[in-house]
Amino acid sequence: MLVAIGGTAISVGSAADATVGPECVGTTEAAACVWVDPAGLPTVDPTGGAGIHDCVYAGPPPCKPVDLPTPSVSGGSDPWVVQIACGGTAIECDTIHIP
Repeated sequence: MLVAIGGTAISVGSAADATVGPECVGTTEAAACVWVDPAGLPTVDPTGGAGIHDCVYAGPPPCKPVDLPTPSVSGGSDPWVVQIACGGTAIECDTIHIP
């Protein structure tokens, strides 16, 4: 259930959004909460990579030079994307950060 809550928040977030959550389930005896930080998601530039440079033979020589862009991926500005915490009167656990 927590994965579904976190998955929904991730799919609607962007790096410019503030932290989403907490989304909590449970009772005062035992509960789990999830926070999603969209700033932790990587940024993808579809044409920011080094590119592929090759030569294609489409007929007799010489070949035709071809330059194709490649993507670049950079890490998010925050070190975590999802944080899960639990607590209540009946349980104890540590907070988990998922990079």
